[in-house]
Amino acid sequence: MKSKAFRRVVSCVVLLTGLTIFSASARAAEDVKALLELLLEKGIITQDEYDKKIKKAQEIEEIRAFNEAQDVRRTSAAVDKRVHEEEKIKTEIYGQLSEGYYKA
Repeated sequence: MKSKAFRRVVSCVVLLTGLTIFSASARAAEDVKALLELLLEKGIITQDEYDKKIKKAQEIEEIRAFNEAQDVRRTSAAVDKRVHEEEKIKTEIYGQLSEGYYKA
């Protein structure tokens, strides 16, 4: 039971970390877009430059989100593996203890 609770806690921490990073990135992306819009309005950059920068920012954000999702999957898999190994060890120990109990 403890291992399931541990897995839930770790999963929640990983999820909250991911959401925090995502929200910070989303705010940064919004700030960049607002800055680019301001530069466009003032005539400092052209519409073509604006479109290219926005497209590039979207591509970078998609790559970052994909990499972040991969990190979350790897962490989750590592937690699951550790929990499975702990349960296997407990099963082996309890099996050995009960075997010794019945032999005596």
